[in-house]
Amino acid sequence: MSIKHLAIGFLVLLAAAVGWKLLAPALSRAGADARPGPKPIVFDNGSIRDTTTVVKAPPKGAPAPVGVLRKCTGGAQITYTNTHCPPGTREAKLGQGTVNVVSGTKPTPLPPETGAAAPEMTLQDKMIERAVTPR
Repeated sequence: MSIKHLAIGFLVLLAAAVGWKLLAPALSRAGADARPGPKPIVFDNGSIRDTTTVVKAPPKGAPAPVGVLRKCTGGAQITYTNTHCPPGTREAKLGQGTVNVVSGTKPTPLPPETGAAAPEMTLQDKMIERAVTPR
């Protein structure tokens, strides 16, 4: 290979680099103009986001619909649920009767402080400590 071929190759590479620098911005703008805009977001989970649901009060004497809090009484037992009352109970009006509050459990006592006296080291513990501790 002669110096003439090397010089021609260098000039070709130089011309390609200059052309790339000059044409790359114009080509990228042309490609960006040809791209379509972003797709609109379509909710496909069955929800309706534009309107709110209005829950109408059920007619007097009719059971509450599923999902609404209801009080079910059966003997001395009272159950609150959001579904139909279990068999053997009947639906009662909310707001009547008393509410019993059940106290929570007492918190567990804190562990003893870390400054407490450490137990005596056994001979095995002393030997391990001696082997591990650098001199």
